[in-house]
Amino acid sequence: MNQTPFGAAMLALSLLTISLPIAAAPPPAPPGLVQAAERGDADAQYRLAKHYSASKDFRDKKLVLDLFERSADQGHHQAAFHAGVRYEQGRGHKKSMKKAMKRYTEAADAGNADAMFTLAKKYEEGAPGLKKDPIKAKKWYEKAILKWEKNGPPSEEIIRH
Repeated sequence: MNQTPFGAAMLALSLLTISLPIAAAPPPAPPGLVQAAERGDADAQYRLAKHYSASKDFRDKKLVLDLFERSADQGHHQAAFHAGVRYEQGRGHKKSMKKAMKRYTEAADAGNADAMFTLAKKYEEGAPGLKKDPIKAKKWYEKAILKWEKNGPPSEEIIRH
C-alpha cells in the first residue's frame, strides 16, 4: 500500500493518541457540593476534595490539593491536615516537608488530633529537614492522646501509618 508522508504521519498520530491515557472526568458530586465549593464554602471544598480523592479513576491530584488548600486557608483543620499529608507524599505538588509541617502545625494548633500525632512522630523521628526534638514530640503525643480520649479513636489514615 502506497501512502503519502502526510497519511503516514496521520496514521502514526492516531496510533499514538489511542495509547495515551485520557484523564478521567471528576466523579459526580452530591447535588450542590461543587457550587458551594466554588462559592468558597470551606466545608464544601474539604468534602469535595475528599470525594474526588476517594475516586479510583480521578487522578487530578493538583485539583484535590488545591481544594484542601483553599479550605485550609479558611481555617478548616481537617483540610489543613490532608494538605499536609499530600505535601509530605508529593501528591499534587512536589514533596515538601516544610509545607507539610506548616499545614500539620496549623491543624494541630486548631485541635486536630491526627495532626498532633503526626507532628509528634516527625519530631520524634527527625523528619527530613527537621531536628529530632523529644520534648516537642512528647508534648504533641500527650495532646493527641487526650484529644482521642475525649473525641474518639484516630482516623484510618493514622492507623494505617
